[in-house]
Amino acid sequence: ILHHIVNWIEPYTLIEQSRGASLEPMHVGIIAVIFAIAVGTVITSFVLYRKNREHRLIPYLIAISTSFSSIAIIASGDGMVEYHFSVFMVVAALAYFDNVRVILLSTAIFVVQHLGGYFFMPELLCGTTDYPFSLLLIHACFLLLTSAVVITQIVVRNNLVATLTKEKDHAQIIKQMMSSVTDTTTEVEQQLLV
Repeated sequence: ILHHIVNWIEPYTLIEQSRGASLEPMHVGIIAVIFAIAVGTVITSFVLYRKNREHRLIPYLIAISTSFSSIAIIASGDGMVEYHFSVFMVVAALAYFDNVRVILLSTAIFVVQHLGGYFFMPELLCGTTDYPFSLLLIHACFLLLTSAVVITQIVVRNNLVATLTKEKDHAQIIKQMMSSVTDTTTEVEQQLLV
């Protein structure tokens, strides 16, 4: 809306259009389908949430929705590089679910979108048909590195939580044992006094 209706970045948009970046009617239809997928999956996740807040598919549906929303933003933004930052926001936000598979799903969607988009509709991904593949690889490297960092953080956190839980359980067992020993000692003392 800010890009196409409000013309918030009009001077830059004019520069982009001079290099051939503009939406063709066919592209508008493709963007509408991408956006419909995003909206459809978020509505589905909301319905599931209303039925069962812990439904296992909700994080995956949110990952699909946010990934396709980012893809729609990039495509409707004439492939401008600034809109590609949404990819990293999506991966970072999905870390909330603390689920490596959710991060991998989103990353896979973006990898397929970037490779498929580059070879079949580069103007929706890059805003032009003559975008160098080496620059696309820079995008891919940062996406993979971001995902790797988020996955590492999830794994390390989960391992730390498991270790702390195990230590807490161990401490609880020792506390119970000490309580039993104290109770037994008290009973023995009372028996000896009788």
